[in-house]
Amino acid sequence: MAGLWQRTGNVTVTNGSKTVTGFGTKWKTGTLPIQKGHSFYGPDNAAYEVDTVVSDTEILLVEAYRGGTLANQPYRIDITRTSTISQFAADLASLVGKYRAWYDGMMAWLTGSGDVPILNPDTGTTITIPSWKKVASEGEGQAARAKVEADKAVAAAAVAVDVVRAAALPLPDVWIPLTDSLRMFTGYGREAKVGEDVVARYVNFSRATTATFIDKSGGLRVAAVNEPRFETEGLLVEGLSTNLTNFSEGWSSNSGATAGNAWSHTSKDSAGWITVSGGTDDGRSEGSYRDFAQGAAIQGQTATFSFDVKKVAGYKFRVSIFVGGTGSDGLGTGLAAFVDGQAFPSIPGLIVKDMGTWLRISITRKFGDGTSIFRLYPFGSNPDSNGSLTYRRVQVETQPYATSYIPTTGAAASRAADAVSIPSARNINPTNTDVTYAMQVEFRGVQVRPFRTDASISPSGAVISSSGKAWFFSDAATTVPTSSNMAVLGMNDFVTNNNAAGVVVCINGVLGGPRTPSRGAAETNASTLFIGAGQSLTDPINGHIRNFRIYHQVTTDAQIKAIR
Repeated sequence: MAGLWQRTGNVTVTNGSKTVTGFGTKWKTGTLPIQKGHSFYGPDNAAYEVDTVVSDTEILLVEAYRGGTLANQPYRIDITRTSTISQFAADLASLVGKYRAWYDGMMAWLTGSGDVPILNPDTGTTITIPSWKKVASEGEGQAARAKVEADKAVAAAAVAVDVVRAAALPLPDVWIPLTDSLRMFTGYGREAKVGEDVVARYVNFSRATTATFIDKSGGLRVAAVNEPRFETEGLLVEGLSTNLTNFSEGWSSNSGATAGNAWSHTSKDSAGWITVSGGTDDGRSEGSYRDFAQGAAIQGQTATFSFDVKKVAGYKFRVSIFVGGTGSDGLGTGLAAFVDGQAFPSIPGLIVKDMGTWLRISITRKFGDGTSIFRLYPFGSNPDSNGSLTYRRVQVETQPYATSYIPTTGAAASRAADAVSIPSARNINPTNTDVTYAMQVEFRGVQVRPFRTDASISPSGAVISSSGKAWFFSDAATTVPTSSNMAVLGMNDFVTNNNAAGVVVCINGVLGGPRTPSRGAAETNASTLFIGAGQSLTDPINGHIRNFRIYHQVTTDAQIKAIR
């Protein structure tokens, strides 16, 4: 077993020297320090009396070392004997004093109040700490405050639970996503069967012509007759419209547009783009241009001119509109390109839709009975300098907004209206009360109907007006305010709620004013519910609709605010 003598580390001794050097030793600060009078035994195994402990790694002997000079050798020091009884007494008194100071500090901390000073017996420094009484008192206060806050949290949680319960909605009786197909999640529609089992139900859809749309990858596609058009926003629903331009691609001098000066153009590329350029017309400041040649077709009407413009470095172009032969209506100042750091001017009826690498431009104007034309031309750094413009898909419609592109190849062409419907039976609440309609809808136009039955009684549908920010629920006999400015809105959450208290509209979680009288009598003679348009496809949304739902029960204001 290990002895009690000090053997930690190794030593170097030198013949004739009183100095002993230690390596890995703690002779002065160790747990059992070396003291004067202790016996040192080196490599020569002779006893030498310790005279002075210089440091942890150096001691001086009373006599010079007599053995040979050696390095890194084992040693031993007899520490079991003390020099004198008085020295032992001094060491004991010092130790007792340190622990007494620690005891006094602990008593002050346990019995004092407020902050108390405590002496550190090892370092001799004094620190101030809160007494135990102060710590306990603050802890009790914190506990009391924590209980109060916990009680508040419990009450708030109870309120939140009540709110969630109040806003909770059941599964819709009719639920039609309209995001990528005509399939119904719930409700009754055109049935698809496997044997005798109904495996799916679908919305009825028809359109008598082909139609173009922008698919979810951003490309222009042509939908076949009776094929629905699903764009990023949802199902596209449009009314009847006609492109009055004889040639929608390549406005050459013999293709339904008249030229001013040297308007020249390249052949149409695979994507339908045509680049036009021309020199200065000496009699005009705008340079080369192209006019809509069928101005008589839009005289006295509101018309919309739309076309695509490719984003090409340095491009600029202008659109001028002549009304009643009196000259430009203000658009002659032009529309400038992004690359030049210029924003499009704020002009009523102008809409610029960024499609990534190209823009879809539409301009709406009311024309008089005189000469009425749209004029399109490129220009360079100055109005009368040469310029170029890459464009495609020109369309002129007698509509207060632009609809999807209608190709023409020699004469005006029309696109038929989209008809979307489901049977009223089992889809509409037969009592005609306690019913909620909800949908997401984007519309273009002055007055539209997101849904309408074919019932002869009224009210039997919803009307949305673009007059300012007003939204209205109305029956067929109600006069709805209109606006001369077209409206193009993003997808909006539109909810109408009918119960014993009356009818209320909620848009994007905001109730639309006081309730109007209840709808009253049941629509027992309704056979069809049209979605996205009214009966006979009147007042179409000319936009997108998705997530159409019907609830056959009372919904609270909290619930209709929660519908999205």
